[in-house]
Amino acid sequence: MNGGEQHVSYGLFLILKERTKQWTAPETTGQKGIIMNELKIFEKNDYGPINQIEKSLKDTYLGVFYAIEYGDRIKIGQSKKPYACIMALKRNAEKYGGIILGRVCLSQAHTNHKENEAKLHNFFSKQRKQETELFDINLDDFIRALSEIDIEYRDETAQIKSRAQDIFTGLKGLILGGTK
Repeated sequence: MNGGEQHVSYGLFLILKERTKQWTAPETTGQKGIIMNELKIFEKNDYGPINQIEKSLKDTYLGVFYAIEYGDRIKIGQSKKPYACIMALKRNAEKYGGIILGRVCLSQAHTNHKENEAKLHNFFSKQRKQETELFDINLDDFIRALSEIDIEYRDETAQIKSRAQDIFTGLKGLILGGTK
């Protein structure tokens, strides 16, 4: 690893941090534009802690992007329910394709996870297996390449809640016969 990366071991998973970025606590801050650069790497068949992460995302606007070793490729995706997603991938890969899943890399929870997944798909487009979310790269190369991609981990929960409230208020006004 280069001098700008720090690996911190936390029992069942590893957190990769880039010291050159702005850091915040992993918890939801609700502040606009906060950059949270943290990856969690889970070893093969050690996906239980991902269930806890999924539970922490319940009833929030947050999700993650992930990369999972899928045979000799990786699958890049995003989800608000990463544990359920990974378990479904595992069942289908093993049952129907004889493919064994390996390590999983999860991003920090953030509201723009779909946007970041699109950026990742675009960046790795030359390695993409046509019509899939599978890429002919390994997980270590994926992690190293992240520093080259313009990814922001934002928490825009407050803005999303405000927009949802505005929509609710507007619809309530329409249904009840006008706005007040």
